[in-house]
Amino acid sequence: MPGGGNAPGGGAGGAGGGLFDTATTLTGSQLQLYRYLTAHRDGARYLFAVQGWTAAGPYILATGQAVLPMGGFSGSVPEPTLARVKQLAATGQLRFFMLGGGFAGPGGLGARGGGETAQIEAWVESSCHTVQVPGADSTGTLYQCGTR
Repeated sequence: MPGGGNAPGGGAGGAGGGLFDTATTLTGSQLQLYRYLTAHRDGARYLFAVQGWTAAGPYILATGQAVLPMGGFSGSVPEPTLARVKQLAATGQLRFFMLGGGFAGPGGLGARGGGETAQIEAWVESSCHTVQVPGADSTGTLYQCGTR
């Protein structure tokens, strides 16, 4: 599904340095992950789900693609729900999840804080399979749900 927006790895990073500044370009490793996800997306609505805005922001800003930040900015918001994630995966709207690696914001999923997001992580880990992406030096684990 085309996403519009800036070219991957493109965009103009601005001066700033504030709390909410997020890179508008992807690192080489992020670009490799982006290319893999795009090639294997199979029409999914979301490129992938990640642990909070901190992990989603660079991909959204650099590519314009729909990325699902589980747990909101802090990683503690109970959205999306486990039921919603299962529905998205079952209907092919969401195929990939990046878990672990401390991607979440303060008190977020990187520490497996609990609640709805911990339930989602447990479901993904038990229901989906891990994927190795050549050239992507990720600190998290990429999971693919649905067809292999």
